[in-house]
Amino acid sequence: MAQLGVLSSWSAHQRSLVQVSHVDAPKGEAGRRTRWQLQHRLALGKALDLRAGVEGDDDAHEVSLGVSWYF
Repeated sequence: MAQLGVLSSWSAHQRSLVQVSHVDAPKGEAGRRTRWQLQHRLALGKALDLRAGVEGDDDAHEVSLGVSWYF
């Protein structure tokens, strides 16, 4: 398995993550899988943030949007 990622803090309130991973199939099986991910976090307050993400692999893609509240 190979994995490469970059995490960047744009400011005290914003962070982004870009990550790519690649896995070869187990012995005796054909194929391999490459997966990628992009996430961005925006802090709205000390205990509240907004997260947006896009990720996918060879077969599917997923988009997500969420609000996190820490207590």
